[in-house]
This record gives sequence, C-alpha cells and structure tokens, in this order.
Amino acid sequence: MQCDRVQKIHALYDGALAASECAELQSHASACAVCSRELLELQRIGRFVKFGAPPIVAASTLAGMRMRLKSRRIARLYEPRVIGMAKWLTSAAAAVMLTCGVALMNMPAHVAQTPTLNTAGWEAWAVAANEDVSKTVDPLSPVEDFDWNR
Repeated sequence: MQCDRVQKIHALYDGALAASECAELQSHASACAVCSRELLELQRIGRFVKFGAPPIVAASTLAGMRMRLKSRRIARLYEPRVIGMAKWLTSAAAAVMLTCGVALMNMPAHVAQTPTLNTAGWEAWAVAANEDVSKTVDPLSPVEDFDWNR
C-alpha cells in the first residue's frame, strides 16, 4: 500500500513546509500507517546520524590510504604541466637575475658609494637648542655643503 503524500513527509521532516501545510500533514501522518512509518524511519535515521558512533577503520587500512594519497601527490608533481611550469618559472627567474646583475655591473661608481655624514653639521644641529633651526646645517647633507665660515 502506497500513499501519495509520502514525498511530502520528507519535506515535513526537513522543515521545508509552511506552518498550515505542516499541521495538515502531521494530522495525516498520525492517521496514515505508510506516512507515519516513513516519518518514524526518517527520525530514526536522523538520530543515528546525529548520535551514531564513528566507523572503526583498521590501522592497516588507514596506512594504505595514506600511502595511496601520498603517491598520488608525488605523481602529480611529475605531470607534464607541472614540469613545464617549473621550467618556465626557472627560466623567468634566471632572466630577472641576469638583468639585475647586468644593471648592477653597469651602474656608475659614484652611485654605489655610501654618502659620508656631515658630523660637524650634525654637532652644530644638536648644539643649536636656543638658535633658529633654519640657520643650522642639515645633519644628512654631504660634507662639501658645510659652511665652515659660520
């Protein structure tokens, strides 16, 4: 014996029906043996899924699964696409390094030198607590800009 409302019992259990339709279907399920059995079965499955114990898997099975996953990951590393991408990236990195090396080799000598700090200017800057700061020398200015006749 089949009932045409059995499919709606699933929607009732999932909470996908409107309140009026839900009340009507619950009263039908209490009178219909097929629908009440289906609703009880859904509730039983729901409790099992919610409170059921996790499956017990043998350690050897887990070890075998780990080995298969690891071998698949390693095999993926040697796929032609991955190797092609690695070759391309290596070539691009080598080109960048070569370009930077050539640029550094062709750089003028005065650009690469570290500027000397004007220690006399720095001292004058530090001592000028009561003086007008705009008249003192910038401590980071090169030595040749220092006014020795001040």
